[in-house]
Formats: sequence, C-alpha cells, structure tokens
Amino acid sequence: MLQNPSKRTSKNARHPHRLSSSASSIRSVTSSILSRKRKHYYEHPTLAKLPSEILDEIFSYLDQPTLLSLVKVSKRMVEEVAYTLYAQPCFASTYRFAQFVTVVTQNPMLARMVRVLDLSKLGACVEEDVPLAGWREWKYRDSPLHTIHRDDVGGKRITSRPSIMSMKSATSSIINSSLHPLPSPFLKQYSLSRDVPIGALIHLLTACTYIRKLNFSGVPLAADYSVMHTKSASYTPVAFTGLLFVSDVPKSFTWKEGDTKPLHAAVDLVDAITNLKCLTSLKIKGGLWVTRDAATTLVERCPKLEGVDFRECGMYKGNRWAVNGPRDKVREVLLSEGDVQPSRR
Repeated sequence: MLQNPSKRTSKNARHPHRLSSSASSIRSVTSSILSRKRKHYYEHPTLAKLPSEILDEIFSYLDQPTLLSLVKVSKRMVEEVAYTLYAQPCFASTYRFAQFVTVVTQNPMLARMVRVLDLSKLGACVEEDVPLAGWREWKYRDSPLHTIHRDDVGGKRITSRPSIMSMKSATSSIINSSLHPLPSPFLKQYSLSRDVPIGALIHLLTACTYIRKLNFSGVPLAADYSVMHTKSASYTPVAFTGLLFVSDVPKSFTWKEGDTKPLHAAVDLVDAITNLKCLTSLKIKGGLWVTRDAATTLVERCPKLEGVDFRECGMYKGNRWAVNGPRDKVREVLLSEGDVQPSRR
C-alpha cells in the first residue's frame, strides 16, 4: 500500500539538495576560518605594485635625497626611481658631476634618460667657503695621493647630496656614503673652484641625445683638450661615444706634441649643443665664451628651440645681442646690424 504523499513531505523530511544541519554548521565554521585567513593574509597595496605611470607622478614631487633613499627599497624601485633621478640630476660639487659623466657615458640606457641638464646651481647645497674635492680629484681617483676621505673638517661633518651613479651596485656604493671626499693637498689651489672641463660637457651632450633643456648659466669652463689616437698616447676611450679628453686621463704635463688638440667652447661645445635634436630651452647667462657668431649658430641650427638666454654673454658688457627671450625674437636681434660694444668687462 502506498503511503500518503503528504506524510512524505512533512517538515522533518529533507530536501535532496539541502545540507543537513550538521553539514551546514561545518560549512559555516570552515567559511569563518577561511574568512579569517583571507583577512590575515590580505596584501595591502604598496609602491612596488603601482603602475609605472603613477610612480612617475609620485616621484615628481620628491626631492633627490628622498629618491636616493627609495633606491635601497627593492630592485623594482631602483629601475623606477632611475627614470626620475636621471631625468633631471643635480650635483653637490664638480666631483659628483664628474662621477655622473663617467657613469652615463658608459651606459647608453642611463644616457637616454637625461632630459634636463642644469648646472646653474652646481654646488649650491654646500657653503661656498667649504673646500671639497672637485673633478680633478675624480680624475685621479685611483691614486691614493689625490683622494682623501675624512669624516669631518674642523670638527664639522660635511653632508652633501650623494651622487647618482649606476642602476644598482655602483649607485648604492656611492649613495651609501654621505660624506664628500676632501680636496687633495696636491690640488689645493682648486679646492674652491666650481669650474667644469669643456670635455665633460661635450661627453654628456654627445651621450645624452634626448636632452630638452640646458642651463649653463654662470658656469666657468676649464680648458680641455681632445686626446688624439697616436702611438705615444696609449690611452683608449671607455665612453661608448668613443670620445677621450685630457680631463679623463690621470696624467699631467707629460703630453707630447700631436697627442692632444685644444678644445674651443665657441666651436666644439656649440657643435655638441646643436646636435641635440630635442633641445627646446637654452640658458647660458654670463657665458664669457659665447660670441655673437656662436649665439647665431645656436639659434639657427637648433630649430626646436623655444627660448634662449644670452644675457651678459661675450667679452664685452652691454652687447645688444646678449638678450633673453623667444628664439625668433633673439634671432632677429642677432641678425640685426649696428651691434655695439660699449665697454670691456
């Protein structure tokens, strides 16, 4: 005899697809445990996981010392921070500048990152009367007689911005040292000098082809020479550009005739500047080496220039062509007749 269907569907009857109360309680406990684990192991967002575009925007608001600290965080930070650091580097001294030139001219990838080269504030973070090692000490860096490292001068600790070096190991080795090398007693007469060798500038301008802004205002230039490839000159270039200058070679006053060729800023440096196809801004205020012909060449052969600053340029004070403004306006002044030279500096 068949049972009454109503009895089979009593409230005590179980649905074939519904869990029993005991199974449901087990599921509830398991879900709670998994939920706690998920909360416990939840990974919070970090800088290392942000897209490169967002990191670039964040880094644009940070100063160089902070960016140098981020280099020590992780390998990815080294790669991401490098784009901001090398895009617009700043230097505590000509010693740090020479370090930068050496590294960038041996690494094409780093050279391509440089967008702005501003030397108008070279050494601005250090007091003017504090003696520091310069580019000459870097030139003789492998000689213990010319390189001195001390923790203090006159009882005061010298802290300065670390240099920017290579992407990882070479960068960290220099960045970790916050003390600036001291001037060599053999180069004491240059301890307060802020001059930059012409060859170092040509090195950078030749290697860093994507530079958009240049500022050499108030930068005194040191005489330099190009090393010719002769039998007596046994030195070979280490820069990927194939250039070699006397300022690169740890050698003094023993060059033979024909081993070197003098560099002229108004010719050689101007040629290096005009080869920058992306250059939009050029400032050389106070450049005594800039002649009217050199200024004309710069505005004529740099078609993407938007603005130039030739104020106080030239060997005479008050030159009519030594002006600041848009490229086209400055070009009109340079090509106009009747330039006067009222007085010597």
